[in-house]
Amino acid sequence: MAIYKKITSATTEDLVTKVTTVGPSASGNISKLLIANYSDANAVTIDVFLEDAAASASTNVGNNKYYFINSLVLPVGTSLVLDDSLAFNSKTFNLRITTAGTSPLVSVIIT
Repeated sequence: MAIYKKITSATTEDLVTKVTTVGPSASGNISKLLIANYSDANAVTIDVFLEDAAASASTNVGNNKYYFINSLVLPVGTSLVLDDSLAFNSKTFNLRITTAGTSPLVSVIIT
């Protein structure tokens, strides 16, 4: 199952939410993460990280974060593909992305 996200503001979003119930959900068994900056004018700064809920279920400074990418500037019209060592325990962690910059336009595809 693929996951598709379109991000159009400076924000933090869940890409894969921690599994808290029994039943179908996205898992942490991902093989590839593609992030594209499709803006015509603005670079975007991104973080991609795993986060537990030590302090809060939402993004919180007290939560433990484990970064795949930290403060990477993605220039206009470029893409980044991560395809090595991405699997994680989705019963323990959320996979999140933070975007920063002027009017970021980012698409994310997870397979």
